Amino acid sequence: FTSQLQQDSDVEAQLESIRYFEDVIIHSSNNSQVYSSILTRTAMDDRYFYGIRLEACSALGRYIVKDSEPNNFSGGSVHLIKVFQNLFCYQDSNVPLNNDFTNFQNYFLQKGIPQYLNLVKNERNETPEFVKKFLLDVLTYNENSDNPYDDSYYLCTLIDVVVSCAISNSGDKKYLEKVIEQIHRYDNLEKWTPTYQLLVRKATILAKLRLTMAGLYDLHDLSEIASETLEEEFSSNTSVVPRLREGSQDITLASFELLL
Repeated sequence: FTSQLQQDSDVEAQLESIRYFEDVIIHSSNNSQVYSSILTRTAMDDRYFYGIRLEACSALGRYIVKDSEPNNFSGGSVHLIKVFQNLFCYQDSNVPLNNDFTNFQNYFLQKGIPQYLNLVKNERNETPEFVKKFLLDVLTYNENSDNPYDDSYYLCTLIDVVVSCAISNSGDKKYLEKVIEQIHRYDNLEKWTPTYQLLVRKATILAKLRLTMAGLYDLHDLSEIASETLEEEFSSNTSVVPRLREGSQDITLASFELLL
C-alpha cells in the first residue's frame, strides 16, 4: 500500500492506501511510527491532490495518545501539529503567520488540520494538553490584516474546535477561562468590525450555547443577545446590505435556539 500511495498517480488508488493505513491505526493496539511518517510526508507533499493530503491529516488524527508509549512513539497528533507549524507558523512556534488564502489547497489544509486535531483523544477520551494549547494559540494569535481574503469561515472553525476541547476536558477550568476570554474578545471585535454575514457573531453565540448545555457557562447575557439581535434585524443597515441582512437572520435563529 505504501508503493501504491507513492507511485500510483490515480487518486482513488491513493485514497485506498490511506484508508488502509487509517483502518490499521484505528484497530491496532500499537501505534506505528512508520505509518505516521508515511502519512506526514503525504500531507506535506504538494504534488498530491489536496483531498488526499487532507485524508492523510485525518488519518494522523486517529492515533490515540497513550500515557506511556512502549516504542517511544512520537507521531500521530505530534506529526499533525508539525505539518501545520511547518506550513503556517513561525519557525518552532505555535504562532501562525499572517493568513494567506491565495493558495486554495493550503487554505483547505489550514482550515482542516484544526478539525482533525480536535478528533485526537487520549486513553480517557480527553483532548491531550499539548493539542488543546496549540489550538488555543492558533485562535489567539490569528492574524488576517494582510490577507486579501476574508477569514470568517476559518475563524468559526477555530472557535468551534477550542470549544469542543473545553467540553471534552471539562475539569480544566483554566483552559475554559481562556476559551471564554477568546469568545468574548471575538464577540467584541465583531461589534466593531462585522464579518461576512456576521458569521463570527453567530459562532460565538452557538459557542456559548454549547458551553451552557455542557454546564460550563452561565448565559447571563441572554436578554442582551436577544435585544441586540432584534435591533439588528429591524435596523436600516442590515436590511439594505444583503450580507448583513442574511447574517442577522441567521443570528436571530441562533438566538431563538438559546431561548429554547
